[in-house]
Amino acid sequence: MPMTRRSELRELLASRDLSALASMARATPILLKDLLSLTYDADDLLAWRAVEAVGIAAGAVAQSDLERVRNLVRKLLWSMNDESGGIGWRAPETIGEILARTPVLIAEMGVLLAAFIRQPPFERGAHLAIARAARIDPTPFADAIPDLIASLRDEDPHVRAYAALALGALGDETCRPAIETLKADTHDVERYDFDTHRLETTTVARMAHEALNLLQCRRP
Repeated sequence: MPMTRRSELRELLASRDLSALASMARATPILLKDLLSLTYDADDLLAWRAVEAVGIAAGAVAQSDLERVRNLVRKLLWSMNDESGGIGWRAPETIGEILARTPVLIAEMGVLLAAFIRQPPFERGAHLAIARAARIDPTPFADAIPDLIASLRDEDPHVRAYAALALGALGDETCRPAIETLKADTHDVERYDFDTHRLETTTVARMAHEALNLLQCRRP
């Protein structure tokens, strides 16, 4: 029996053959839709790798069809609105990866993404997405700094940790004292590590230290 495209994508995600995924996306842009469906997969690791892969594939497609990628981001933003009739699980995280791989869209879409910092159930994803996109272009997120600082006191440790990363990515040294308040926060955080491409358990404190290191690196 021939392998279906969805099964092929699952195998490529399992092996993290991202170059093959990018090549497939350039040849068959509709592949983005298939990858997007896998961000809802019950296997958390595979779903996170799909999030990462959508960003990489979108970056490849954008080289010849930026409008297709722009429309995909719009669709994801729409899925996060009540009027859409559904819930765009992992939509903000996916937007963050798309923007990180298609920087030309950050100025246009970044402000729209920041609007979801306080909108449940997207708080975690919106903070993480800003942390990812702001590493490439922090400018559109400057107005979100007061809200991000407030998020350092959020009851959800994931929001606190991702807010710290976002502030570190923004590179504003005035945020250092606020980030430092989390250096003793030992609450656990489950996250996808985009360097090791694995799910890991860490702490808010460790991510605060990561944010402070990032802040140091962003210093002019």
